[in-house]
This record gives sequence, C-alpha cells and structure tokens, in this order.
Amino acid sequence: MKPIVFQNYGGIHQLRIESAEDLACIHDLHPAHWAATSVQVESLQCDPVFLEYLNQDGSGTIRAEHLRAAVRWIFRMMAKDDRLAASSDVLCLADLDTS
Repeated sequence: MKPIVFQNYGGIHQLRIESAEDLACIHDLHPAHWAATSVQVESLQCDPVFLEYLNQDGSGTIRAEHLRAAVRWIFRMMAKDDRLAASSDVLCLADLDTS
C-alpha cells in the first residue's frame, strides 16, 4: 500500500489525491486530519443535484461520513479504479461494473 501523502494547500496540509489508491485512503484518514468534518451545503458552489446525493439525510450539511460513503459507492460502481484518475468528464458504459 502506498503511503498517505499530505501537501500544503493554501497554508493547510491536506491529503494529496492523484489516484484511485489515494482516494481510497480517506477511509484510513483520522478525523483530525480533515480540514473540516462538515460543511453547509449552501456554502458550496457545486451542482445542487450532486450535493443532494451527498447529503442524503437532508440535514443541509455534508459530513465526512457522507464523503466516505460516496467513495465506497463509486468504488463499487466502477469496473476499473484507474478511470477515477482519468481527469475526464466522460463516463463510458464499459467503465461501470454491471455485476
């Protein structure tokens, strides 16, 4: 397993995510290493439909647990983990695990 790498982003050391393996590391990341453990949905500039999927309990906040659940879900749905780091906005049907 690759070591967890932190990088200084704007004065805060955060997990550097460059690959699917890096993304999988968030499950091992202690809560003290998160910049924030929750954020108000209205403070994010993002697709509101996407935010609804993340905030499934309707609390108006996205918590670390929501992100961990989303990462578990995407790893279950993808046929190949390497597509997660492809830097593409295109998702082919062949990229999905149909089992």
